[in-house]
Amino acid sequence: MGFKAGHIADIKEMVDPNKGLPSSFSNTIQTPLDMDEIRIILESITQSQFQGSDIEKMYSLVLKLQNQYLILENFNK
Repeated sequence: MGFKAGHIADIKEMVDPNKGLPSSFSNTIQTPLDMDEIRIILESITQSQFQGSDIEKMYSLVLKLQNQYLILENFNK
């Protein structure tokens, strides 16, 4: 069993920073975060201490920020 690639979309065609957000929230976002802003947030998080139930929330947030950062990094290549 194998897969054949037909049309391979360029990463620039696939980036949607509002994907997965509620439509009411998406309408309020004027500009998504850029790489420098994401980097500042991630660096601030590394210098912080979290406890208990906050750890899971922060892990999820950091994962989303890292994914967005990687998408932007690939987009800018």
